[in-house]
Amino acid sequence: MKKLKQYKMAVESSEDLMAAVNEEYEYLFANSAYRDFYGLSRGEVGNKKVEDVVGEESFEEEIKNQLDLCLQGKRARYEMTRKNPDLGDRLFKIFYYPLKNEKDIRGVVAVLRDITERRQAEKKLQETNRRLERSKERYQKYFENSGDAIFVLRMGGESHGEILEANSTAEEQTGYTREELVGMNIIEDIAASEPLETTFEEANEKLEEGGTVNYTQKKTSKDGSEYWTEVVVTPLRYEGEKANLSINRDVTQRIEASRERDEQRNKLRNLHSAVEELQHQETEDEVARTAVEVAEKMLEFEYCDISIINGNYLVPKANSSKVEPGEAKKFRVGDGVAGNTMETGETIWGDNIVEHPEAKPTNEEFRAFISVPI
Repeated sequence: MKKLKQYKMAVESSEDLMAAVNEEYEYLFANSAYRDFYGLSRGEVGNKKVEDVVGEESFEEEIKNQLDLCLQGKRARYEMTRKNPDLGDRLFKIFYYPLKNEKDIRGVVAVLRDITERRQAEKKLQETNRRLERSKERYQKYFENSGDAIFVLRMGGESHGEILEANSTAEEQTGYTREELVGMNIIEDIAASEPLETTFEEANEKLEEGGTVNYTQKKTSKDGSEYWTEVVVTPLRYEGEKANLSINRDVTQRIEASRERDEQRNKLRNLHSAVEELQHQETEDEVARTAVEVAEKMLEFEYCDISIINGNYLVPKANSSKVEPGEAKKFRVGDGVAGNTMETGETIWGDNIVEHPEAKPTNEEFRAFISVPI
């Protein structure tokens, strides 16, 4: 009796809707959750049939066949949506068990479990997974088709900067295959210098705080050549772990062009200064000496001299600081490269003075040259 009482208490307090019907589909009992859902009082239950509670159409089309199978000794399980005035449509998973009296089947025990929230959660999860999959596809498409080199890097720990993934542009930019790049360390193996605008330490601190860093950096490719990149690094989650996404744009041509423009501007400024300086010289010796200094500074000539005509000879008037005593000699007009320049009035130049047929170099280290008539 005690166990039976405990069983009845468990059934009555269950959150599942529980009821039992006889062979005539008349209710034998229904617990509190069942009565509340269908708006029944305890006294009404024994006077009603299933079709009275769920409706004749629903009973005939959805429920009767399942009850009949169970009355034949088979268990039944299916899902069904029921409407509640307060809760709206609710989805139930329904279990039918034969109710036996010794060997004979006297009815059916029904357990209705409300799975509305669970099914909604499953649908949300499925939709989330679909969105993630679409997002992953878009990310993968961008990742592969980007014109910039993209690396996924390990963040933190001893392996900080280890390359976890790289796109095809990263292969082209670095000269390494994707298989070679994965496992390399972008800081130790590819970076040729610290960033121009910051340091690795400062950049890492900002990334740890969830920020994004931008900088310009020189890198080294597989063949040893160096190139410049504009880098944007931002933290992300990669396979559940903290990582960094590093986007690298090759800006070598732009930086080299900028530096070339800066060099040209410097040369023009130096030329302007040189012209002013020459205008202030009063003697021939001062003009020659200043001109040599300007050639060394502006044109980066290691060896330079200015010679003037004295009779039939070209006589050195001023020499650069690297010209050793004895290296600056006078030449007869028409002899050597300088003498030939003076005789023809044309500029003579080349990559290797030793190979020039008329050259008479006074230093075996002389190579590229230019001789200009003034």
